[in-house]
Amino acid sequence: MPELTRLTTEFVPIEDRIRITGESGPDNTTITLWLTQRLANQLVPHLCAWLEKKTGSDMRGEIMQSFAQQAALAAMEPQPPVQASEESISGLVRSMNIQTGDEGVRLIFGQTDERRDDDATLTLQTQALRQWLGIVHSQYLKGGWPLTVWPDWIRESKATEAVRAASALH
Repeated sequence: MPELTRLTTEFVPIEDRIRITGESGPDNTTITLWLTQRLANQLVPHLCAWLEKKTGSDMRGEIMQSFAQQAALAAMEPQPPVQASEESISGLVRSMNIQTGDEGVRLIFGQTDERRDDDATLTLQTQALRQWLGIVHSQYLKGGWPLTVWPDWIRESKATEAVRAASALH
């Protein structure tokens, strides 16, 4: 099961899907995962709920969430995008498994129903999760996807505008 260590997340209009291109392993094997709106709509609330559990979902918690989200996005450093190659493994994400811990989450992207050896994993600590959620939110905006699954502390974040304006998102 390959572990993604660096990734680029972008909306592809012709596919109407989010493409996650990631590097894994010591030889930087490239893996391309396609995430549908249906699956993303199931994933986002779980990830946001995990973050809210850490600080609360009341008014005070929402202010803290908004501040933490803006700080995480402001700390993002530009990196060159991960480029898929001819040898890249590519697949449609058919299932998601989320494992949570005190410090972060582990996402398991299932590409087939039968085999588990072609699943890819992504482990994100709290700040990296916030950054990735900001990127995914910006891709929702690019795709014109409904924003109803997103909490106000992400939808109203001023820092999201900066992520949306960036040309390459990682």
